[in-house]
Amino acid sequence: MQPETSSHPEDELRPGDIILFSGRRFSARLINWFQTLLAKDGHSEYNHAAVVISSEGHLFESVRWWPRVINLKKRYRRSQVLIVRWQDMTLERFQQGMAEVAYLKDRLYPVWRQLLHACCLARYIFQADAVCSELVAKFLYGAGARHKRWAGTNVDDLHHEFLRQPEQFKLVFQGRLKDYF
Repeated sequence: MQPETSSHPEDELRPGDIILFSGRRFSARLINWFQTLLAKDGHSEYNHAAVVISSEGHLFESVRWWPRVINLKKRYRRSQVLIVRWQDMTLERFQQGMAEVAYLKDRLYPVWRQLLHACCLARYIFQADAVCSELVAKFLYGAGARHKRWAGTNVDDLHHEFLRQPEQFKLVFQGRLKDYF
């Protein structure tokens, strides 16, 4: 997967694009450490995921206190990111994906699911709540891009799914977000 560097309209953010983030905070490094333990290749680069909901850079994400809509340019400008686009995404499929996760908006962040991920139990014990990677997996399922199993999906799992399916997921950008805008 090679990133495209031109700034054609095709490369602009679209609703339904997925962004993976490589954070440097303690919590981000801790997530990467646990993901590395579980990774088949023994490496984890990204530790947060979100769904783009507008071309202006608004995201739907599950982070901190509750899933919410935020502005990408303001919050993550200095972050290392990977932006991917499912090739078959349409407005209708985007809306179907959002319908699958809309109930998560303003729910308390499920810290307990992070603990289940750390203990390798998240795929077996679930209710309606979802951490960031599960929110993205559930969105992609609703849009028709992914199988139904969303519980237990971590950011590294998503990253590898995108890399393994270049005919399905186009790499829009990889690098520092401030270089994209």
